[in-house]
Amino acid sequence: MEFKQCEKGHYYESTLTRCPQCEREAMEQSNETMDFNQSGGKASDYRPTESFSFPEVEDYGPTAPVGMGTVNSQSQMGNNGGETRPPENYGFTVPGGNPFGDTLPQNTTSVYMNDQAGFLPVVGWLVCIEGPEKGKDYRIHAGYNSIGRSFSMDIVLKYDNNISREKDCYIGYDQQEKEFFFGHDNGRNIIRVNGKRVNGSTDLKSYDILSIGSCKYMFVALCGEQFDWSDEE
Repeated sequence: MEFKQCEKGHYYESTLTRCPQCEREAMEQSNETMDFNQSGGKASDYRPTESFSFPEVEDYGPTAPVGMGTVNSQSQMGNNGGETRPPENYGFTVPGGNPFGDTLPQNTTSVYMNDQAGFLPVVGWLVCIEGPEKGKDYRIHAGYNSIGRSFSMDIVLKYDNNISREKDCYIGYDQQEKEFFFGHDNGRNIIRVNGKRVNGSTDLKSYDILSIGSCKYMFVALCGEQFDWSDEE
């Protein structure tokens, strides 16, 4: 079978007098022109897309906190002469009513905690120097400080499973004698000070190393002969 090539480069059988591909293209173009004319459309009817803009919104000004003193009503409700009025009391609800009454406090007030309010001032520290909580410090107050893993203890060593849950040992400060002491309580582990076993209790000095369970702690005193909270009273 022989083929011929039309002016547009299409190949078709030599037995045909016209190029079938050219005829199809001409027919499709004619149908598109007919549809466009029937719809009444013209190329000039299509205008460029215009940007849509919202109508101008009135400026209500910056927002203001509710219920915190008088504010300028102009900044809340637009321009109405610049009058000032107290805002509506939206308030809040707390159990037992509002402890502040009709007004809120204007300034933050610090709360002073002392021994009369149940606050025990620090007299020294234990600082973990070896073990799971290396670098953490524990406050020591006057009198006996029970040591264990329970949160009911004065000094909670919760990450050391090698000590008793409650009253493994204790550390204390005698405010009258101004001396620190460390001793065994109900724990089954051996406790040591500077590597020496403690059978009952022993006096402590700053920078003594206490071995409790699997950890070691450095003792640092705040109170003593040089300073004591009772001297300040």
